[in-house]
This record gives sequence, structure tokens and C-alpha cells, in this order.
Amino acid sequence: MFNIKPDGCYRSHLVAKGFSQVKGIDFDELFSPVVRYETARLLLAVAALEDLDIQSVDVKTAYLYGDLDEEIYMEQPEGFKLPGKENKVWQLCKALYGLKQAGLFWWCTMTKSMLALGFKRCKSNAGVYYHHDKKTKVLVIAIVYVDDVCFIGTKDSLLLNELKQKFMARWECRDLGETTEFLGMHISCDRKNRKIFIDQCEYLEKVLAHFNIVTNPTHTPLPSEFSFKPNKKQCDPKFCQKYQ
Repeated sequence: MFNIKPDGCYRSHLVAKGFSQVKGIDFDELFSPVVRYETARLLLAVAALEDLDIQSVDVKTAYLYGDLDEEIYMEQPEGFKLPGKENKVWQLCKALYGLKQAGLFWWCTMTKSMLALGFKRCKSNAGVYYHHDKKTKVLVIAIVYVDDVCFIGTKDSLLLNELKQKFMARWECRDLGETTEFLGMHISCDRKNRKIFIDQCEYLEKVLAHFNIVTNPTHTPLPSEFSFKPNKKQCDPKFCQKYQ
């Protein structure tokens, strides 16, 4: 069953049979570093306090950019087999969805790209990159979680926009503009008071809908004041007799 994109087109992916890969032959390491949620929330809070600009981009089909180190072959997909060469196989030069190491190789390729743009990787958190211009003393921070990238820098900074555009020139991206959602968190900023508000209401609704859990909001039957004290008439008689 195909997913339907916002423009009405059907979404499909060519996926490799990663379950058939053998450790030590087809792959070695699998772990792909990502930014920690705590770090992301901390940097968003700093951005609010310092009145920094927050811009986001989404990398399209990120896993397909990863350069493979191993020699991996796959069967020709159904419907695309070459006439007279049906027994031939493909050698993969780039990562593909379904490969166990696809996430790791995308991170390695993306990290090389960030270093080429002048960023440095934070040693304590592999999903955080920073670029410091010594002349202007402008600092730009990039938070990366797989294919979601959040750029934080001085408001209306030329360096922030320049680095963002250079990143988008390397990969096919969707420019999401000012960040309103990141890692399933809805983000709203109060620039006047330098505050940031984060909630996951929309994410929670998606989870409930996925598991077919229908919620019927209703008012609490009891007063909200802390001074409320139930009397015996409002309690279950058996409960009252038990604890008298």
C-alpha cells in the first residue's frame, strides 16, 4: 500500500533486502550518531534567551547520498529487469533504504560535507556542529537528527543564511523556514519576552490515531479548588464504613 504525498502523488521507495545481509561480510558497524533530545532542547532555550534565529531544512531521500565502503550486490527489482540480462545483479555504489548501514554512511557523508563548509563537530555530541567566524565573531550552530537539520545563529545573520544555502546546494532539501516543528516537538517563540514554548500535542494525537485510541475530552466531575473536602453523602457508604 502506497503512502500519498501532499500533492496527491503516490510515494514509493526501492528498498534493499537488508535482512539477508551477513555481519562481517556485508556490514560491520551500524550505529549512527544523532543529537540527544536534551541537547536540542537546551540549544533551543539558549536561542530564545539570546534572541537567535532558528531555521530548518529537511533533506530529501537522505540515505541515498551515503557512500558505501563494502561491496554489496542486489537483485534487479521486479519490473526493471534488463531484457536478456535477467540473471545479472546490481553492485551498489551508494546506500539504499533497507541496508543496515545506510544511516551510518549518510551521517559519515553528511559530516564530511559539514566539515567542508567550515563547521566543526562537537566532541561531546555527534549531532551538533558549530561554525565560528573569527572576524565577525558570529556563531552558527547546526543540530542534525538524521535528515532534519536546524540552523541557529544571530538574527538576520548573513553567515547563517549563507551556510544554510550552501548546505541546501549540496543536498536536495526542503526549506522549512523559521522552525515551528523539530523532532516531533511543536515550537513557538515569544521574541518579545525571549521565551520558547515546546509541546508534543500533535505527535501525541498521531500516536493515539495510529493505535485507534479515541479520546473523549470531558470536564472533571469535581471542583478544581484545592479546598474541596468530600462529605459522607458524596462517598460510597461501604468505603466510609470501612475507614471510619
